[in-house]
Amino acid sequence: MEIWDVLDERGNITGKTIDRGEILKEGEYHLVVHIWIINDKGEILIQKRPNNLKFAPGKWAITGGSAIQGEDSITAACRETKEELGIDIQPIYKPIRHK
Repeated sequence: MEIWDVLDERGNITGKTIDRGEILKEGEYHLVVHIWIINDKGEILIQKRPNNLKFAPGKWAITGGSAIQGEDSITAACRETKEELGIDIQPIYKPIRHK
């Protein structure tokens, strides 16, 4: 069972947690990450979601998921990339250059 930190409207951790699947109250949020993997040609890696999932089964999508208790967005993105794609990435802080 995943446990999520509950955030306020400004993204601050409230000290409260919920179990995955619990409904958040109004004004409560949890951290979700989306991972965009783009190669040197500008191509974007997408994945086909498994057919057994409740949400959007069999659909093409960008990789993502929810941060678990204690994770920041970078840590969650690295974990989700490994879980979803089998790609082990490490945080590297580098400016994005637009062509």
